[in-house]
Amino acid sequence: ALKVMVDSITDQSAINSNEFYNKEILNISIPELVEDKVLKKISDEASDELNGKLINNLFKMFFITDLKFKWNQPTRSFINQGEFGVRSIDKYLIERNLQGRIEIKKGRTTDEIAIYLQQNNGSWYYFKYLKGNMNVLSSDIVFNEEIKKNAGKVSGDGYTLRQASISDRNKLLRAMKLK
Repeated sequence: ALKVMVDSITDQSAINSNEFYNKEILNISIPELVEDKVLKKISDEASDELNGKLINNLFKMFFITDLKFKWNQPTRSFINQGEFGVRSIDKYLIERNLQGRIEIKKGRTTDEIAIYLQQNNGSWYYFKYLKGNMNVLSSDIVFNEEIKKNAGKVSGDGYTLRQASISDRNKLLRAMKLK
């Protein structure tokens, strides 16, 4: 499913520039995300390694750049809306600017994160993580079928992958006022 999403994003956003991030900010940010020994290995192997594909400790996550969060007191959340950079998802380099919204809500007992990615052609991906549950939905039918088929294989150890409902995505869109 992840490969389907990455192919879709890179193919449909091929017109976007690959120089979407500020390398100085990336050089400051990487040390905050990886352990010292990994950072030393990266630094020793090549001066431009931050632009390469070897940053293994950053795999298995969304690597998103150019975020400008604002605090929203009524929802008790940080919100970034508009264009932002997506460097990689899992082990796949994307290096594209996408439209969307990222919201991190602070709850009393747990936190919640919602990510909405939308491409210029209108296709979209929605992710919501709350209490060990990752809910995912897309306009891409193949992606949704892969999620249904493989959710049981990925779930376990306090983590569950499931398909989100369209009402969750629509609620986020209403909040974005982009509907």
